Amino acid sequence: MLFYAVNRERYPVTVDITLSPGTLPIRIAGGSALPLTNGRLRVELQPYQLLAYRAPGPARMLKVETHVPPAHRELVTSQVHWVGNLARSEGEKWFGALGTSEQRLLVEISAEASAALARGDLWHARTALERQPMISIYRKLERMPPQIGDVQSK
Repeated sequence: MLFYAVNRERYPVTVDITLSPGTLPIRIAGGSALPLTNGRLRVELQPYQLLAYRAPGPARMLKVETHVPPAHRELVTSQVHWVGNLARSEGEKWFGALGTSEQRLLVEISAEASAALARGDLWHARTALERQPMISIYRKLERMPPQIGDVQSK
C-alpha cells in the first residue's frame, strides 16, 4: 500500500493515521521504518508539507484524524460567522451596492462555508470565503472578514 499525508493549510497540523494490525509504515524519502503507537502513525506536518509512505503486505488504513490548532479553528469559525452575518444583512442600505448576482453569490458561498465548517472541513470553509468573487464583494462593500488571509494587504 502506498499512502501520503498532505497539509493544504498555512499552519502546522498533526495527523493520526490508524493502520491495520502488524503494519510497518516506511517513509518513501529515506526508507526509514516508522514506529506505531497503539496502531497509529502520528505525523506532524508543516504548512503545505507532503510526506509519502509505503506499507508492505496487506496493510489497510482504518482511520485518519487531523488535529488543527484551536486558534486556527476559532479563526475560521469567526470568519464563517462574520460572512454569514453579512449575507443576512440584505435590509441594510449598503447591501444594495451589490448586484442581484453578487447578493445571491454571497448567500450561496456563506451557506457553503457554513456547511463545510459543520463537517469539520476548515480548508474548504476558509477557501470558499477567499475566492476572488468574494474578495470583490468584500471590497465593494468596504467590509472584510477578520484576518481573511493575505487578501487584506492586496
